[in-house]
Amino acid sequence: MLIWINGAFGAGKTTVAGEVQRRVAGSMLYDPEMVGFFLGHVVPESDTGDFQDLPIWRTLAADLAVALIRHYNGPLIVPMTVVVPEYLDEIVTPIRRAGIEVELFALQASQETLRARIAAQVMADDPDDDARIRRWRLDQVDRCLAGLAAHDLGTPVHTEERTPADVADEIVALVPSLPMRR
Repeated sequence: MLIWINGAFGAGKTTVAGEVQRRVAGSMLYDPEMVGFFLGHVVPESDTGDFQDLPIWRTLAADLAVALIRHYNGPLIVPMTVVVPEYLDEIVTPIRRAGIEVELFALQASQETLRARIAAQVMADDPDDDARIRRWRLDQVDRCLAGLAAHDLGTPVHTEERTPADVADEIVALVPSLPMRR
């Protein structure tokens, strides 16, 4: 099984994914962003500067998810923003074709909350890298919110005024077939 936790930057995907992992026996965290970082060292950058616009990223993100589940036989938890529905479909369809159940969730928060969370995060040790990453994430908020509002990219889960543990509890409750830790 694969649990995809989608949402805008600052929605809490990574933190909630860690909380879900603590609850689900044998689960692993997989961040396809690492595939994008790898590709940044190997192939030319996309015209947009976003690795998600590289078809090879979408192929590898799906292939690695399938391989991880097959080789380690545990639920895979994926915290990753993907707001282009065709891109999400390019990743999720081959995973489902491999016989793997996929559950999609879309964390929801207001623009103000997302911007405040991003402003409070430490992105990198180097101050210049930290500022660059923060600016990029802030620049993506409106695009992400528009994509999430316009398309069904997962079961909505609201995060405003809630702890990551509460959000994780809701996600786990929505997938009763997950093997829970004792």
